[in-house]
Amino acid sequence: MTGVASFAEMTAPAPQVPTDVLAEHHGRFLAFLRRRVESDAVAEDILQDAYAKSLQRIDQVENDESVVAWFYQLLRNAITDHYRRAGAEEREVAAEFGEEWQAYAGVTPRWIPDRVRHSPGQAGPRRAASSET
Repeated sequence: MTGVASFAEMTAPAPQVPTDVLAEHHGRFLAFLRRRVESDAVAEDILQDAYAKSLQRIDQVENDESVVAWFYQLLRNAITDHYRRAGAEEREVAAEFGEEWQAYAGVTPRWIPDRVRHSPGQAGPRRAASSET
């Protein structure tokens, strides 16, 4: 060829950069987090941190289809880390205040959102509401 692009090459959509793919799904990522953490502010903080981590590791992703699944896994790990840190802080307070803390032992920690509070073995609020219909 003489260096002239074919019609198919000229009309083919440009491949998207993985960061563009992530930006397109921002609203879905935020909604995913909001359902799993105690506040919108925490969800936004987790998402911001996840974006920063993704920029460091984006070269691990092989194609555009897997970047979204990869990022959801990164978000799930970030949620786990968030609750692990919150639990560690609670244990630290319990160790520091000893018996005074025992008065609160039966209280569900405030960092667990109402929408995810439920006893083990019971359906969560969303499942219970959907099974009534």
